[in-house]
Amino acid sequence: MKKNREPIFLHARGIKKMYRVMKLSAVLLLFCLIQVSATVYSQSGTITVKETSISLSDLLWKIQSKTDFIFAFSADKVEPYSELSVDEEGSVEEVLDAILKDTKLDYEIKNGVYVITYKKIEAVEQQPEKKILIKGTVLDEIGEPLPFAAVCFKGTTTGCVSAVDGTYELEAPDEEGLVLEVSSLGFVTQEIPVNGRTSIDIIMVSDMMGLDEVVVTGYQTISKERATGSFEKVDSEALEIRATQNIMDKLEGQTAGVLFDADGNITIRGASSMNASTDPLIVVDGFPLEGSLESINPNDVANMTILKDAAAASIWGARASNGVIVIETKRGQNTGKINVDFSSTLSITQEPDLYSLNRASTASFIEMEEHFANNKWKELASPWAISKPAYNEGLETFLKYNDGQMTEAEKDAVINRLRGIDARNEYADLFLRNAVRQQYHLGINGATEKSNFYASLSYDDDQSYMKGGNNDRIVSNLRIQTKLSDRISFNAAMYATIRNSESNGAGGIGDLATYQQILDEDGNYIPQPWTYSQEGKDAHAAVNNVPYDWTYNMYQEFENKNNATKNIDLRLQAGLNINILKGLDFEGRYQYEWGNAKGQNIYNEDTYRVRNQVNMYAYPEVDPWTGKTTMMYPVPTGEVRADINAYSKSFTTRGQLNFNRDFNDGKHRLYAIAGIELRQTEYESNNMEKWGYDPVSLQYKRMNYDIEYNRAFSYWPSKLSDATSFAFEKDRYASYYANGGYTLDEKYTVTGSIRLDDSNLFGSSKEYRSVPLWSIGANWQLHKESFMNLDFLNRLTFRATYGTGGNIDRTTSPHLIAKIWTDWQTQHQFAYIENPKNPDLRWEKTATTNIGLDYAMFKNRVSGSIEYYNRQSVDLLGNVSINSIYGFDSAKMNFAEMSNKGVDMTLNVGILRNTVQWNAITNFSYNKNNVEKVELADESVSGAINYWGVSSAREGKPLHHIYSYQWAGLSEEGLPQVYNQNGDIIDHNTPVEEVEGLNYEGTTVPRYYGSFQNVVRYKGLQLSMLITYKFGHKFRVPTVSYSDLKYDFTLNAVHSDLEERWRQTGDENSTDVPVLPEDPNVVAGNWRAYTLYGSHNVANAGHIRFNDVVLSYDLPRSWFNSMAIRSLTLGAQVRNLGVITFNDEDIDPENVIGVSGNGKIMPEYTFSLKARF
Repeated sequence: MKKNREPIFLHARGIKKMYRVMKLSAVLLLFCLIQVSATVYSQSGTITVKETSISLSDLLWKIQSKTDFIFAFSADKVEPYSELSVDEEGSVEEVLDAILKDTKLDYEIKNGVYVITYKKIEAVEQQPEKKILIKGTVLDEIGEPLPFAAVCFKGTTTGCVSAVDGTYELEAPDEEGLVLEVSSLGFVTQEIPVNGRTSIDIIMVSDMMGLDEVVVTGYQTISKERATGSFEKVDSEALEIRATQNIMDKLEGQTAGVLFDADGNITIRGASSMNASTDPLIVVDGFPLEGSLESINPNDVANMTILKDAAAASIWGARASNGVIVIETKRGQNTGKINVDFSSTLSITQEPDLYSLNRASTASFIEMEEHFANNKWKELASPWAISKPAYNEGLETFLKYNDGQMTEAEKDAVINRLRGIDARNEYADLFLRNAVRQQYHLGINGATEKSNFYASLSYDDDQSYMKGGNNDRIVSNLRIQTKLSDRISFNAAMYATIRNSESNGAGGIGDLATYQQILDEDGNYIPQPWTYSQEGKDAHAAVNNVPYDWTYNMYQEFENKNNATKNIDLRLQAGLNINILKGLDFEGRYQYEWGNAKGQNIYNEDTYRVRNQVNMYAYPEVDPWTGKTTMMYPVPTGEVRADINAYSKSFTTRGQLNFNRDFNDGKHRLYAIAGIELRQTEYESNNMEKWGYDPVSLQYKRMNYDIEYNRAFSYWPSKLSDATSFAFEKDRYASYYANGGYTLDEKYTVTGSIRLDDSNLFGSSKEYRSVPLWSIGANWQLHKESFMNLDFLNRLTFRATYGTGGNIDRTTSPHLIAKIWTDWQTQHQFAYIENPKNPDLRWEKTATTNIGLDYAMFKNRVSGSIEYYNRQSVDLLGNVSINSIYGFDSAKMNFAEMSNKGVDMTLNVGILRNTVQWNAITNFSYNKNNVEKVELADESVSGAINYWGVSSAREGKPLHHIYSYQWAGLSEEGLPQVYNQNGDIIDHNTPVEEVEGLNYEGTTVPRYYGSFQNVVRYKGLQLSMLITYKFGHKFRVPTVSYSDLKYDFTLNAVHSDLEERWRQTGDENSTDVPVLPEDPNVVAGNWRAYTLYGSHNVANAGHIRFNDVVLSYDLPRSWFNSMAIRSLTLGAQVRNLGVITFNDEDIDPENVIGVSGNGKIMPEYTFSLKARF
């Protein structure tokens, strides 16, 4: 059967190249996910197809994947033909004729693409119909032209294929009811009513559950279908939904098993170490990132892959125990022209709400100060005291009145004035503002048959909520790939970042008493209590004739400090790939990283630090011969310049062999890599501080650190402190690795890997220094089995893996470590032993078992995965008791063990797939952490309670947990009470002596967590909403601490619980805040412990957070057809919408508000524009 051929716009070789690009980018893939098991062989234009019981869609995909031929079809046309038997050899046309002979289908060749159509029915001769010509462009969701999309009229054989630039032309009868049907692999088929239009642009929506994904490990790229490990990929579409300046923010809520804490720290499947870092390894374009994440521009990222189990991450060896996040940056796209992308975002966050802080009112604060003065909680210093504390005005007024230094009228005048002041108003006016962030990004990319490039430049301007706080960042990126010959290709990349930060070092609201004013009505500085009493400083100044005013004012500091930091990060990469034989190639790669952090803090003569230090040491010296008095300044007058310089550099070089080949017509598939990697990291820093600095001459005055000087407010002379310090570190690593897999019949896959890491961190003992880490895995594609031939099932894959990974604790060493310091008083050097010798030091290791099931059904409308994991961490460093004859009671040794068991689940549902697209995505994770083995040195009650906030690891408990005293309420006198180990009620005079008397509350880390995300699309409009949740953990609720108030000389803020305290008999039935006693000596010890760490102050940390809502609109291309703009998208986003809590106090567990800080989390509003030219 002869076929009429339309002109082909691309040569065959060009089509082949374009198709390879399509496969790599996953954007230009054709039509829908098709998984096949056929045998195809092609040579010199002849193909051989042998298969039984195969669907037509699978067969066409198999032919396409093994040859240069491209097929276009819609799923509904080929779906009826699911049991074909084929044994044909010949040209592609001859084979297609045979395959379609007994079907209702035919094909046409459009633009070099074989388009499957319905067979034409011979019509009776009739009058010519009136025709119309419809033109337009097929685009993907981000406005990229989509070539080779099938465009036809529904229910007819009339159709065409979009060209390389996405354009199409289609002639049709001029009649009502025409509907365009557009399909492309990896995209949802669209049906668009014509309604008389002659120009129709079509935006295709990706089939988020229908793509045959590939996963990137950093060393290799493999099909997810054949992967045995736990990989989770976040593609560019998901990453581009929300606008952020930090790439990791884009990951939140996107994957199961990845937990973000309140500070943005990431943990994958639980903590695997007790002392070492639990941060995952970050890999960028195949190399570990040694520098800052700030060096990565989120706009440059193409996709991110999370490696969660040993089979996925073991290729990274001793750094993979915490999981791996692999980041791939963008590359050039071959669209037939240069692509220029521009984007701009503006984010505004409302200034902090200081009234959301839990600060007692001014009236309550003054009432407390009066109680302190009347009951001698605070007292005036003796007239003979050499130093006197700096009290706030209210407290000092009460003390002076009680001491007879003020009349009652004078006292009342001061107190009444203070009652009308709230420091938050003035502080907000002087120091706070709305935070504003702006980002501008320009990207240029393009490709030819042999080369591609990507270049970008980004500028961020970030004005923080604190006035005077400004940050800016410039990020540049250049990446090229070129084919030097048929067998040799070369790639290179350069990433450079410059970050500048400025701040004034202004203090927080917590540095101000509730009623403290900053400026008077005329804008003059009002002295604030600081370091020592103002009277004491004034008296010393009068006697010693000091050169500077000795008052402190927060706004004065704000105006005279200048703190600036500049960071430069540079990353260079180069690689060479040589094809040795069919399926075998060699890859050599090199990366060099260099970073410099330079900080410069200038304190001029009006800053309190300069004035205070100079005044403290200044003294008059009388010449015994002339009697002339000369002022001496051991600390020179003038400015202070403090410089902080830190340098880091690292290199990684890697040689690797890659093998990937099919045998026996695809029945056997073997892939493997093997390589050697060398890595070195260096870090160096130096800090210097120069007094008497002149910014004009760039000179400074030298200080004598060897002489002892008399010092104000001190009985003993002391030497000046030298802030100069130096540090240097160098680490070397050598790694040898191999990874491979075998697939049989495209259904059964087994994988294995091994890696040997060597490092100078573990001394000379190879027994502990070089420990192999390995993994094995299996994959069974059940949906390809004949017994699983279910109409609704598209994919069902079983995976199982086991392997080991490692971790490094940089806080210890196999060698005895002695640190050298300089005594601040004598300036003599001394050394102390920080770490005893540990020749048995070795890697921390984690063995992981992972079992997973991936599924897709109902034409890929529903898909997801379920995984169970068991992580056993051994040889963890923990404190172990040793014989004190060595000079130490304990030391860090590889002794402890810990486990993490859990489940990760993902579910993706395409609820609507027509004109309105609605995808719902949910993630759920469960993690149970347990300390299996540890030697606990502190079995005391205080060790279990963790007064200092540091968890003491205990066998049988999670690493991070809470114990509390069993609260028994207040007594009739308002005293705190708890239950002891015998169940008896005791007050603060009696201690709880045994841990059994405490209440175990649970873990502080979420045991259950996940997210819900909905993405709705209608034509060019897209709406996304992200909700995250965390449950199964506890947190301590802050409250007022009387003992802290007693020992805090500069008392500035008090928790609002003070207002809820017991005042009279009966209050014990409605409050848990104890009486404010007359005797200040009772509030320490057990009183403090029972009040702060009682079970009544432990709450449920579970919550549901409304993270963000994002709305975007792709403007119709017809609006700017005459312009160079190819696509234009406007967006609006709101983050931090609110939180639902499940504790009685309605406290956000991830933003526990105290008496200082920023208060509640404020919403952030972002507006964005994206354009492609």
